[in-house]
Amino acid sequence: MKILKRLLVLSLITLINSSFFALSPAPALTLSGISAHGQKAIEQISTCINSEGKDSLNVLYLIDESGSLQKTDPNSLRVDGLKASLEQFRNVSVERPYFTVNRSILTFGDKVKVQKEWKTLTESQLEDDLNWIKNTVPDLTNGQATDWRLALNSAYAVFEKKLSSASCNVLIWFTDGAINVGNSEV
Repeated sequence: MKILKRLLVLSLITLINSSFFALSPAPALTLSGISAHGQKAIEQISTCINSEGKDSLNVLYLIDESGSLQKTDPNSLRVDGLKASLEQFRNVSVERPYFTVNRSILTFGDKVKVQKEWKTLTESQLEDDLNWIKNTVPDLTNGQATDWRLALNSAYAVFEKKLSSASCNVLIWFTDGAINVGNSEV
């Protein structure tokens, strides 16, 4: 289980570090070393931001802060993944100045907390976010549980404020929790 959790984090970092926001049409993307699911996600994001009528990209970060991260992410790989991801999303607005990139950051364990409200990802906002990530995320390991249902419901509620026909919407989820998508009473 620990290996699977670490692979999830490492896969996300690989995905982010592969310059997945090539601004060419989605079919032209070649993404070696990324899983089929990762390639599909990248193609969907690329297709959306290249679609006519789209003028904004809303990125919601959902970051696990459960106590298990002390063991499963002792080197805070989340920090590198978050930083690389934000830099890639900022590149979209740099290469397409008419395109607005917004971000919000939530943390979850047994509760959900909005750490950073929706803001446009400018150079100065990026610097502020990178500093927050570096100084705060490694210590986010105090949650008593990994309540992914609460996290996803909260993410949806936060996304509702930004949804429009002109926006592309992306959820980036960092967790080491096991996800049960079957029927459950829990």
